[in-house]
Amino acid sequence: MTDIAIGKRFPKTNPNNGSETILAEFNDAFFDIHAYLFDISEDEKQQWNIGEVIAALYVKELCPFLIFKFDELAFDPSLNVFSMYQYREIEAWLRNDANTINLFLVDAESEILLAKRTITINFSQQMRDVLRRQYLEYEDFDQVDNKIGEISDTISTETMLEMAEIRESCT
Repeated sequence: MTDIAIGKRFPKTNPNNGSETILAEFNDAFFDIHAYLFDISEDEKQQWNIGEVIAALYVKELCPFLIFKFDELAFDPSLNVFSMYQYREIEAWLRNDANTINLFLVDAESEILLAKRTITINFSQQMRDVLRRQYLEYEDFDQVDNKIGEISDTISTETMLEMAEIRESCT
């Protein structure tokens, strides 16, 4: 297992070559959030580590967005079940009942891990239900990715948070 430590280089390379990026990466049980950002203040690191975070689920056309709202920071990673690629991985993941999310705050340029946190959410089954339907309704990764792009281009993070079907506070 890879050692992940604050102040060290994050083991996952920023997929957008030094640009700000938020992505959800499926793991065996649930998923991790990698937030590659610039100019993170000490207050924002502190908020990431121990402050209240609102987690919300917004779904449009079977494309789920998981919105995270910290004090001054909000983002909305989308989930595409086809990013798991292998049929057996998707089926096993959809049957799992884990609800733990690892949040990693990484400097976008240096790729140094600035903060990390683990939270649990109470709506993991609802997310899996949407992703199961996504898996059955869409044909492949690109079809879902294109739809996610269309939605992201027309709805802001703040609007998604306001329209979210489920919202809860995580500490």
